[in-house]
Amino acid sequence: MKNKRTFKQIALLFMVLISVIACKKDKNEPTPPPAEVKAMTITELKALSTAASVKVPDLKKIKGIVISDAAGKNIDSKTIVLQEATGKPGIIITLDAANTFAAGDELEVTVSNQTLAQVNGEVVLQNVPVANVKKTGTGTVNPAETTISAILAAKSTFDGTLVKIAATELSGGNGKYTGTLTIKDASGTVSSNVQPAASFSETDYPASVSVITGIVRVNTDQTRIDIRKTDDVVIGSITKVVTENFENLTALVTGLTTDEDINNYGFKTKAGIEWRDQYQNGILPLKNLAGDASFTTAGRTYIYLTGESTGVFGRIPTGLGMLSPTTAGLKSVSITFALSKINEIPYLNFGTFPVDTFDPASDYLKIAIMPKIGNDRGDIIYPFTVSSTGGMYNTQNSVTYSPEYKEAGKFVTFTWNVPTKEALKDVDPAAVDQFLKHPSFAIYNASKLSGNNGVNVILFDKIVLNYGN
Repeated sequence: MKNKRTFKQIALLFMVLISVIACKKDKNEPTPPPAEVKAMTITELKALSTAASVKVPDLKKIKGIVISDAAGKNIDSKTIVLQEATGKPGIIITLDAANTFAAGDELEVTVSNQTLAQVNGEVVLQNVPVANVKKTGTGTVNPAETTISAILAAKSTFDGTLVKIAATELSGGNGKYTGTLTIKDASGTVSSNVQPAASFSETDYPASVSVITGIVRVNTDQTRIDIRKTDDVVIGSITKVVTENFENLTALVTGLTTDEDINNYGFKTKAGIEWRDQYQNGILPLKNLAGDASFTTAGRTYIYLTGESTGVFGRIPTGLGMLSPTTAGLKSVSITFALSKINEIPYLNFGTFPVDTFDPASDYLKIAIMPKIGNDRGDIIYPFTVSSTGGMYNTQNSVTYSPEYKEAGKFVTFTWNVPTKEALKDVDPAAVDQFLKHPSFAIYNASKLSGNNGVNVILFDKIVLNYGN
């Protein structure tokens, strides 16, 4: 019995010794290193998007510079836009929680096993845990200087990148940063979204713009350039815009209120601008003319301007002249007008006059704009030879003509730039100096209809006055 117990004790001790030795051996062996997470470029990442939704392989990460701006709030709080570097691709990343990453933050994003989805024309890295995102420094991405037409031609390449365009116009939103705006340059047009929660939402945007910087985004058929903050919009040379819609007309002579008084003596509008006819009493405030119902607004008054296609009444065109002295700083005027489709025009208390029918083969819509230098009328005689009477100076060379538009019943817009002193070098210098302090102008009906009546009629939708320093 004693020998059997001793054998069991020896066996147990042997097993304990083996276990101890095994443990010591395990402790002496080195721990294997974790698997390496390898960097990939954003180009390589986006190339994986070969279906509506794919998983990124394990052990992958990307690095880039944030070009969106959480502080500006013109992007969803769970979304960032990361661009690899200047001139490199970018990608939209949605996170599982709100973020505070600022433009210029350099981030490293672990993308292992994350979802890469095709969403309305964009490749989006979806629902990445914020814990997968680490700030590693700061950097700068310079926007690509390009054009709208180039962006539209390669929208998938530009998507998620920072661009800069030489903008010519920012419009929409009734002059405020709100909703969907329109950006134009010399080559085309794109949209621009302003989020309701944006820090600059509902504030006024500039009257004119010269440069706009923003992030290219794609939403199916819509391509946008979304700004991040108001600093992305560089103010242009125009600082104020006044739009004349010819509302609330009142005769300039106190106590006179009829259309005939307006025709004879001129009128003032809701916009505070004073206007008068330029010879022949040819300006007529009219509304609800059946011939023009297809392109005008019912109940709204338009200013109609008659013209003489053949000069049967002394070959003198009619004009609409601006009288207001409050034009300091006027730089340009955008005139929206159309050739009327009416076949007769009511003329005050004189009944109606027949109007020729438009023939696109030979007829056209056209206006002439002349700076008013030397007297308040600025009369010019058909075909726009400057009058030598009434103290009128020689401004014939400064008359500007619109193109000839071969369509009736459609509004078109023509912009006249106030001439410079150099452009008026042949005119009396003293008169030019006075004009440039308070530029004023007259718009003449230079249209042509080839019928037997010798009469054509144009109408104005609006006149936009652009002021600058």
